[in-house]
Amino acid sequence: MEMMKKDMHFICKNVGTRMYGSAGEKKAAGYIEKGFREAGLSVEIQEFPVEKMEYSAVEFGKVKNGKVEKLDVLPLAQSGFTENPDGEILEVAYLENVSLAFKRKKEIEGKAVILYGGLGESLRDYSALVNSGAKALIMNDNRFPVPWVIADGMPYMWMKEKMLSVLIPRYFDVVDILREGISRVFVRVAGRKTSSVSQNVIGVVKGGGSGNIIVTAHHDSVMAGEGATDNATGVAILLEFARRFGGDGRRRRNIILVSCGSEEVLSYGSLNFARKYADTVKKAVFAVNFDSCSCLYGENKILVTGNGKLLSYVKEKTGKTGVWYNVERGVSPYSDHFPMNVLGVPSIWFRRANMAQGYFPFHSNLNRLEIIDFGVMQEVVEAAGSIISELSGDAPMPFPRLISQGERSQISRFHVNLFGGELK
Repeated sequence: MEMMKKDMHFICKNVGTRMYGSAGEKKAAGYIEKGFREAGLSVEIQEFPVEKMEYSAVEFGKVKNGKVEKLDVLPLAQSGFTENPDGEILEVAYLENVSLAFKRKKEIEGKAVILYGGLGESLRDYSALVNSGAKALIMNDNRFPVPWVIADGMPYMWMKEKMLSVLIPRYFDVVDILREGISRVFVRVAGRKTSSVSQNVIGVVKGGGSGNIIVTAHHDSVMAGEGATDNATGVAILLEFARRFGGDGRRRRNIILVSCGSEEVLSYGSLNFARKYADTVKKAVFAVNFDSCSCLYGENKILVTGNGKLLSYVKEKTGKTGVWYNVERGVSPYSDHFPMNVLGVPSIWFRRANMAQGYFPFHSNLNRLEIIDFGVMQEVVEAAGSIISELSGDAPMPFPRLISQGERSQISRFHVNLFGGELK
């Protein structure tokens, strides 16, 4: 427990915000590398190139009586820049769903489009939107109708498309714009696009036989807050497992710990790991992911992607810990286990939720060390550690390396729509 507290304090307070491709992300990776090495793991840093946006000015406001009333705002992590670096005043259009962009092209052309619900889950729909003639997008993320600004990104692979200015105001400021009948807004996004590198930190606990167990988390964050829940918690758990398993030479299967960079742009680091080490992933019998694992209140959740026997196994194992877990079956492309699923590896994802779509400090300045419950983190370590220890040992696997046909169909659809079919 004390070591996890130390790890969390360093990542949240000494490093803080750690956007993909940034010095903060690299500093966090260096800390993880050091922890893996001290635990006796074989360590590799996998660097990969990224393009990122650096913003010198971001402003948004509603125009009332000829004057601009400024509002709090953040840019999308991959927002493009306004044609005029000093900003421009644009007419407002409203779009209920990104899939309507093609049909409503005449209504949104040349305007700042208030987009209900975000950018969607289809590259085709997004491409139609950015080629519609719209001048800027105002995201109104309906997952989190909270009275503060949240940060967000889009799939990194979508940066190949034309890049519009995309701003994220407070949810209820957008509501007020519509309620007041505001017809024009001021939009300014200035900055530059730069080349950088991100990194995965890979630590291996060598087993005596064949087969791999892949354990993932991510060390980058969004541009708001300290990234405490999301995902310093997962990194601290990885480091705890490095200490727990690093000196144990009795493993049959290899335990491969992967701290991923660039997760907040749709698991781009995990995608790069799975692409470069496809043979390693294809030899994996199982994957465990830790993302957003603790908050002061909420419920512990485990998402199982695989088959009925895996679901039963996880329910049985976690039921013996005395801790309540909501164990669910399904597919999610929104964390680092997903590229493993694409290559046929069943997985479980540990997380904690206190809202229907996640947790209240999601991607915001509230995501700070002070909201962490270390007792919950310890419970996750014990539950997941028991599973990893058993499955990396000598006993036969209690479930097949199999993902059901229905889940494979969902995985394939997400893979194409969100990741551009990058993994084969």
